[in-house]
Amino acid sequence: EETEKERMITPGEILYIEVVERKTYAYLKDSVWRITYGLQQFMDEFGTVGFARNSKSMLVNIYHIKELKAQMNMRVNIVMDNGEQVILNRSYKNEFYKYLEKKVTES
Repeated sequence: EETEKERMITPGEILYIEVVERKTYAYLKDSVWRITYGLQQFMDEFGTVGFARNSKSMLVNIYHIKELKAQMNMRVNIVMDNGEQVILNRSYKNEFYKYLEKKVTES
């Protein structure tokens, strides 16, 4: 039997957020939590603290990116600081890089 656990998660702990079958999950370094926010709602609330959209169903915390790896087919792999990799979708690439640049110049 699955037990429902709850805990407070700070946006800074989250590596990325993904929507799977209409449910939203926050991926932390070593655990995954279902959250009540939708992606857009999360962006509206926390977009200014480092979250950028990398695909239709995913947001990444730019402060947990270890490396961006360009692939042959114009795609980019985002390597998170726990070693996990997610894809930067081509259609989100320009916005993503603009956001990164803005955050880098802010700090």
